[in-house]
Amino acid sequence: MDSGPTRTKRSSLSWEIPPFYDPNNNTATPHPTLPILLAQTEITIHQPPKLLATQEIATSSIAPGPDRHERSRVRFRGSSRGKTPLNRGPSTPPSRSSPAPGGSRARSVSKAPSDHNPQDSESGSESDGLIPKPAGEAGRPSRGGYNLQTELGWPAADYMRFKKFIKHAVKEHLDTSQKFSSQSAESLQTVQALASDKFPSLADYADWWPAADFIRSGRWEGSSV
Repeated sequence: MDSGPTRTKRSSLSWEIPPFYDPNNNTATPHPTLPILLAQTEITIHQPPKLLATQEIATSSIAPGPDRHERSRVRFRGSSRGKTPLNRGPSTPPSRSSPAPGGSRARSVSKAPSDHNPQDSESGSESDGLIPKPAGEAGRPSRGGYNLQTELGWPAADYMRFKKFIKHAVKEHLDTSQKFSSQSAESLQTVQALASDKFPSLADYADWWPAADFIRSGRWEGSSV
């Protein structure tokens, strides 16, 4: 028994596509989209804009400039400190109240107290800024001289300490059995140099005249001069 023409069964996962399919025809059945694996799909990645601080700039794009140290050398090359003259004022004479270095000025004196001329010392010491020797002889104020302690104006303790030092130096380096005028110039200058080292303020007095007056006022055999 003929059951008639055989009909092909269509699967639920397939469909018929006409041979002349026109995608622009709205009435036609659209062509289904075939599934594509992700590995076969080109995905466009959008790159966000980068900040200039995060970008690497090639060194060749920057023009080479002078070094910072080189600019400093060029800036100060025109002036030289070594060629600048220094303006120095005139040196001031040492103060009479402040002691000078021990014996530096006093040792330059070559005259001995026996050859000392008060008038020459007074004229020369005024130009040097030193304290000149008073006119007359020490210890004889009533005969045109002066009182040594009054002229010096030192404190009593300093005056006595200086007097004791001169007395001890005279015994060590001079011959007290001879007159003062008979003493050698080298021995007298030795005593004066020792006194200047011990008492630096003597450098402010012309020819160390306080030390010479102390030596002269000592006890000498035969004569006081």
